[in-house]
Amino acid sequence: LLLPDALPAVSGYGSFLRNAGATQNRGVEISLTTVNLRAKDLGGFEWSTDWNFTVNREKVLDLNVYNADGSPRNDIGNQRFIGQPLYVIYDYKKIGIWQSNEADQALKYGTKPGQIKIEDVNNDGKIDANDRQVIGSRQPKFEAGITNRFRFKGFDMTIVALTRVGATVVDPY
Repeated sequence: LLLPDALPAVSGYGSFLRNAGATQNRGVEISLTTVNLRAKDLGGFEWSTDWNFTVNREKVLDLNVYNADGSPRNDIGNQRFIGQPLYVIYDYKKIGIWQSNEADQALKYGTKPGQIKIEDVNNDGKIDANDRQVIGSRQPKFEAGITNRFRFKGFDMTIVALTRVGATVVDPY
């Protein structure tokens, strides 16, 4: 598993490529093609459909990053975690907006009503780097598609529809 690892900006390089460990993928892909119309009496009009469905479960088994005692550890700097899919979203979990009747509680976290409420994962009364968590995966739960092909007297028309369901999408704005 060759992946780029981020380097500090002072190094003059953005990243370097290294053997970043091992992953496991288990899944299935199903495809079906049907010929819906092939009628010579319709002047050679043909219509066929391809259906496909894919599901894949990926998890990181090893990251080639270890603690002092030799036990494997997560690579937080590159957002890679053992037991999770390779491309996860590691961030603070937003659980709502502070309301006016929560002003005193919001003040304990250094914020105020109207601002985003972040989950205090370790319940230490402050929001810091230890409150970040895996909040989603860029890998979809499944993917599916359908392709319709129409042919008539030397003309072809193809209509394709694809979907990816269950992936977490990050909006940078």
